[in-house]
Amino acid sequence: MIIVMSGTSLFPAILRGIVDLLKYLVP
Repeated sequence: MIIVMSGTSLFPAILRGIVDLLKYLVP
């Protein structure tokens, strides 16, 4: 259960990181 939770929360975290990078590169 915990492994599934961390696995599903990992993907949105990566997407959020990419969005932050885009905001940094493109103001």
